Amino acid sequence: MNRVRPYVPALAALTSSSPFHEGVDTGFASFRTMWWSMWPISGVPPLLPSAAAYERVVADLIAGGVIDDASTLYWDVRPSIRYPTLEFRAADICTDIDDAILHAGLLRSLVRTLARELERDAPEVSDATIIAARWRAAHDGIRGNCLIRSAGRLCLRPW
Repeated sequence: MNRVRPYVPALAALTSSSPFHEGVDTGFASFRTMWWSMWPISGVPPLLPSAAAYERVVADLIAGGVIDDASTLYWDVRPSIRYPTLEFRAADICTDIDDAILHAGLLRSLVRTLARELERDAPEVSDATIIAARWRAAHDGIRGNCLIRSAGRLCLRPW
């Protein structure tokens, strides 16, 4: 989950399809992403050092009455409670079946690529940077700029 965090903004931008809310143009490519951001249990997951740390976060949120169980944790990516896999939830609504299939294939390729790199250190990207990139992706969609790692630092680049 830690390794996919930096890719969440790009995944959100690629599927942005909700510029309107109650019939009004919001100025966002994905207002749905911003609407979900109102909830304290949504968005980019925190960097967690282990499965045990994830389980402690879930237990704390349950004990605090914030969630009923891990299935009501609305992070953009989270461990599945039923299967030994991750659930990707950053996407807006794919507007046709071909886009949905393409998105699923992209996710599968991303996970396979990152799984092959497990022996390497994961790139460190701060929560603030990923959250800002996610906001930019929700605002601009694929028509704007994205934050990418180039020459060891993050910079704005056109998609």
